[in-house]
Amino acid sequence: MSSWPKVGLIPHDHTHALGEIAIRYNYIEETIAGIIGEYLPDLSADSFLHHLHNTARLDLLRELARTDKDPKMGEHLLHAIQCVDICIENRNILLHAVFMHHGWPGGDVTAVKRKSGGSSKINFDLSLDLLRRTADEMGDTLDYLTQLSLFLMNRRPRIVIRAAVDPLTSFLDPLRGTTWLRKPPQPNKLNSRQPGKDRRDAPPLPRSSPASRRKAAIAKRKK
Repeated sequence: MSSWPKVGLIPHDHTHALGEIAIRYNYIEETIAGIIGEYLPDLSADSFLHHLHNTARLDLLRELARTDKDPKMGEHLLHAIQCVDICIENRNILLHAVFMHHGWPGGDVTAVKRKSGGSSKINFDLSLDLLRRTADEMGDTLDYLTQLSLFLMNRRPRIVIRAAVDPLTSFLDPLRGTTWLRKPPQPNKLNSRQPGKDRRDAPPLPRSSPASRRKAAIAKRKK
């Protein structure tokens, strides 16, 4: 276990899971930009996409997918966009929230996020297993996007310069004729106040003693 930081606001393993979520999300953003660049090669994708927020980027990719000459590619991209939408929502919940640790070793944390407008708050009870599952599902979405990106690259025409094959197309040769990928399941959305099954590591509630039960019964009769 690392000695840094000296004082952790939430348990180390929870922090690690949140870090993985942030890193994988950033790679998802980069891969989406690369896929759009495959459709719009004459456009300076980096400078163009820099001015678009995530919703606009996905809207653009959705339109490109619907007009793809290969219906299967369009279908896969639309499924990928649905997965990314959920990843964005989960990431925004987790990385724009304040966390409270419940205090017991290995216990849950609660993410407190303000609703739009800031007038009220939403609580998300998050076990370590749930955070890790969210990170894993982001990783699955990233893998899926990466493979779709490779398929798009593989559609590029071969480039021959001085009788040498372009290294990229040479690298992608093994993909030629590859069967279509299996669609991964969509990630799970984080919900406020997750059901009890996601709080397996919470300690049991203390049982009342016989004496306390007698006192409660006497007090009830007096009312």
